[in-house]
Amino acid sequence: MKVGSWDTQLLCTVMWNAWNDVLAKTLGKTERSLLAEVREIRNNWAHQRSGSGDDAYRALDTTERLLGAVSAPQVAELAKVKGDLLRQKWGEQARRRARRAGAEATARVEGEPAGGLPPWGEVITPHPDVGTGNFVQGAFGLSGTRLRIRSIDLDQDWLRIHHDLLDPVRTA
Repeated sequence: MKVGSWDTQLLCTVMWNAWNDVLAKTLGKTERSLLAEVREIRNNWAHQRSGSGDDAYRALDTTERLLGAVSAPQVAELAKVKGDLLRQKWGEQARRRARRAGAEATARVEGEPAGGLPPWGEVITPHPDVGTGNFVQGAFGLSGTRLRIRSIDLDQDWLRIHHDLLDPVRTA
């Protein structure tokens, strides 16, 4: 029987039983622990025990580490599968956050406002141009641009030179 045709259970059993005589000379206790975990992963899979996405990632990571310790060529393939699994997990988390944020935003926008809140004019003082209605409509777009540009780390000389272009109060 060729070694390449052995199943996972047989390979793990042979490695486990031959550890002290053969593999302990090259591999350490960490790799033996990885082998024990791979055996458990295989048994859980064979007996159809369910697991989470995190369990699947751990199984892939453990297997990748063990195969890496013996310089197996399948390491690169496992790394790719691990990356795909993480991208799927992060995508699901992003979708959940977006749904939750959308539901929260809908709850805030729709329905009755929370009681006891003062009008916005009592909380902040509007710019004099807004208060008097004497403003250039385009200034609001520039104001947002100015805030966005100044929030990133730009060269101070660039800001000084372009300040008049970005300040709607001076250009309006």
